[in-house]
Amino acid sequence: MTVKDLIKFAYFEIGVQAVGDSLSADDEQFAFDMLNMMLGTWGNKRNRIFTTVKESFSLVVGQTSYTIGTGGDFNTTRPTHIEQAYIRDSEGIDHPVEVLEDRAVYEIIPDKDVNGRPFQLYFERTFTSSQGNILVNRAPQSIESLFLIMWKPFDEFTTKTETVVMPAGYERAIYTQLAIELAPSAGKSVSAELIAKATDALKSIDSTNMEVPEVPSDAPRRRGGRYNINSDRFE
Repeated sequence: MTVKDLIKFAYFEIGVQAVGDSLSADDEQFAFDMLNMMLGTWGNKRNRIFTTVKESFSLVVGQTSYTIGTGGDFNTTRPTHIEQAYIRDSEGIDHPVEVLEDRAVYEIIPDKDVNGRPFQLYFERTFTSSQGNILVNRAPQSIESLFLIMWKPFDEFTTKTETVVMPAGYERAIYTQLAIELAPSAGKSVSAELIAKATDALKSIDSTNMEVPEVPSDAPRRRGGRYNINSDRFE
């Protein structure tokens, strides 16, 4: 199925188009833009994301702040959320890193410039550039790998003819939700049948994506979760 097919299905659901009819270029472009905006919103919701991405980046000795995003210190697509993190040392041992959700919690850490292996980080989202900031609570003493398990935004569709490559169930969820998004601008009402169909499709992918994932074999293991200041590790 192509992007254009999704748009046709969406318009068909609200009675704008009959089977075999052609859409105007303006209607097609409007739906295309709405589709990308809708998927941009989905990228901020864990239950709409069908996979998380794990990537590793090299820490720099003495550096406590790193840009993340295209062209940044961590050169990758800027994530919408960091779910988990850990550091792998030179011997292949993993050390958990707590991902702080509140900037205020990071700010009150009194000794952020102390040398040592980071065990906390804060992801500072920025909305005026393609980069965010990763702030860690210790200045690394050696070059080690920081592993981040992240939510990434859906890739925007760039053409209407490209093939939609997503897991089973997504196509139905996308075109029924897109139909609901398009209905007001098309002067159409949303039927109870369409709402039921769209709700069912979303529940299907939401329930699948919210299943508790298995812990990867190379993810760090905790024996308790309490940080020992003397050993500088979780035990």
